[in-house]
Amino acid sequence: MGFLFGGALGLFLSGMASTGPEAAMLGQQPAVGVKAQAKMILKEMGTRTWSSAKNFAYIAALFSGFECVVETYRAKHDMTNTLVAGCLTGGVLGAKSGPKSALLGCAGFAAFSAAIEHFMQDSPSDD
Repeated sequence: MGFLFGGALGLFLSGMASTGPEAAMLGQQPAVGVKAQAKMILKEMGTRTWSSAKNFAYIAALFSGFECVVETYRAKHDMTNTLVAGCLTGGVLGAKSGPKSALLGCAGFAAFSAAIEHFMQDSPSDD
């Protein structure tokens, strides 16, 4: 699901960021024909879409893997699993930039995960 969502988001955002005829008129790229320009834009959109899809798939796999391991270890399903999995995911994503980034990634991803879990959990039924 992360791959599909990332691909859709990447396609949408790359369509908005592609360089078009206005860039050629401003001298940012050489003037080319319409067919060549369309081919260039579609290639760029494809590259960005693929990159975004891979990144979202990686993040989704990390988070769901950590959540499964934590839930299996704790033998219960609650908000703590989400917070720990979010913290571990954010820490792994930020680790390449140093300990401060890993700590900020941990806190930020845990908070984001908790917010998503809060809004996505089933509301109690009024039976």
